[in-house]
Amino acid sequence: MIGNEVSAAEAITVTIFSMGLVFLVLFAINLILDGFKIQSEREQKALAKKEAKDKPVQEEKPVPTKPQEDESEIIAVITAALVANLKTSKDKLIIKSIRQIQDPTWAQTGRIENMN
Repeated sequence: MIGNEVSAAEAITVTIFSMGLVFLVLFAINLILDGFKIQSEREQKALAKKEAKDKPVQEEKPVPTKPQEDESEIIAVITAALVANLKTSKDKLIIKSIRQIQDPTWAQTGRIENMN
């Protein structure tokens, strides 16, 4: 390169040619990756169809239930907490049923506040 001079027109031509070549290679890589994606989707669909054909009809089995535990201790603790909180005697308090709430409102509110 020493002693050789490159004109501005030649430099611009080389730059444009090089940039065009880079974009063509990137476009080719993009097409190859899209081809892999399409091929993968086809294989997944074919596999799903094959599994659907090969899969025998299964009878629904009953879901095993959790054995009933002795919850008298839990009931006693909850009753004691209510008696202490309400400042009354246990004789005046009648608990008919205790059930767990699946998704309490305060938990939903807490999750929403944490997301924001």
